Amino acid sequence: MPADRDLPSGDAGRDADLDAAFAQIVAGWDDAPEAGVPPWPASEDATSTEAEDEATDTPSPPPASSMEQIRYVRDHGLPTPDDDPQPVEPSPLSGPRDWELAAEHEGHFEPPDPPFSARVDTIGQLAWAGVVLGPAFLLFAGLFWRDVGRLWLAIAAAAFVGGFVALVLRLPQSRDEDGDDGAVV
Repeated sequence: MPADRDLPSGDAGRDADLDAAFAQIVAGWDDAPEAGVPPWPASEDATSTEAEDEATDTPSPPPASSMEQIRYVRDHGLPTPDDDPQPVEPSPLSGPRDWELAAEHEGHFEPPDPPFSARVDTIGQLAWAGVVLGPAFLLFAGLFWRDVGRLWLAIAAAAFVGGFVALVLRLPQSRDEDGDDGAVV
């Protein structure tokens, strides 16, 4: 809505003309164009060579530079010296999605399995066993075994504390200065 409609000094006659012109455009929207008026500017008309090329379906000669010639040949599907001299006729049911990649016929690459690493980290395994099994034993003893000896409870508690301390001590002591710190804000 124009801003001058809200002003007291706005031209009511000009607004009525705009509304009438708009109503006329909307009313004639589906009408056919007049016979003498072209549907687009004359500068966008096809030249006679372009019209002939489209009518005969023969492409115009390629541009001068070699890269433009390569692109032209590639885009228009023209034969190249490397192509077979015999023309290949497309099947009547072929379409743009009917082609297959040549790499699919060569086979699928599967990387070899990584070598088995039989390296056993005994200290790490014992530390994790103490962290997991110590509280599990204490929970079991508290729920089901009321007359467990104090020695077993002390061993379970010591296994948990010792495993936790071992895992904390095995953490890296220094930070990699060249490493990625993540997103920098």
